[in-house]
Amino acid sequence: MKRLQSPSQTRYRKARKKGRNQLGVVQKKPFDWGRFGYVLYRFFRFVFLVLLLVGIVAGPYYGWQYLKENNLFFKIETVSVYGEVDHLSQERINELVKDAVGQNLIGLDMQQYQDNILSESWIKSVSLKRQWLHELEVYLVEQDPIAIWNETQMVDADGEIFTPSFIPDQPWVYLSGPKEKVSDILVVYEETQRRLTNAGFQLKEIVLDENESWTILLDNDLLLIMGSEDYSQRLSRFLRQFPDRNVLDVIQHIDFRYKNGFSVKWKEDHQ
Repeated sequence: MKRLQSPSQTRYRKARKKGRNQLGVVQKKPFDWGRFGYVLYRFFRFVFLVLLLVGIVAGPYYGWQYLKENNLFFKIETVSVYGEVDHLSQERINELVKDAVGQNLIGLDMQQYQDNILSESWIKSVSLKRQWLHELEVYLVEQDPIAIWNETQMVDADGEIFTPSFIPDQPWVYLSGPKEKVSDILVVYEETQRRLTNAGFQLKEIVLDENESWTILLDNDLLLIMGSEDYSQRLSRFLRQFPDRNVLDVIQHIDFRYKNGFSVKWKEDHQ
């Protein structure tokens, strides 16, 4: 007869049998030096590639910064100035550009340097050019005024108004009027200057007042009141009626604000 085993006895024997399968000596595998070397090689190759990439990206930047701050290679020894300058003295030009001497050609703040030169109101524009390794070229454009504007400023042929650091001693024509009318005044100035010069007169001043009325002053202080209408026709009337300078020398002013004529005021000492 077959003997029956209890469930608890069966589990116990299976457990013991399983335990016997795990008993014994487990041998340790030898260290794989080849694999270790390969892993180490890949690690250092990765680090090298990262450092190389960083060097490629950051190297030029830091190298450039070094060159900008170090005067070993790019110290400015010569500042060459070009351009037609008629009003500023050579001493003033040297004073404006001398700050660049001794500085680094790469590290020089070009914008600040330009602004310093443009602080002189007679300089209209300036451009700079590096000449490696030790020279800086400065190109100057000076203001080219044609008349004095409202007594203290000057104006050029393009209608640009500026306040000069000084007014050269020349026989300037004086122009006066609202700033927004500068273009109109220049047109009248050019016409008047040309026609008076051809007739042997010399213009001294043109004024456009708040009522848009024109007044001309000649070099002999003869005042021509032209009014606000028919300027060219009235100027023609003057040139046609007063060709004799001897007559004009005894006239204080002539008023052309009449449709078909004019009025004359004689000087007080004229008999």
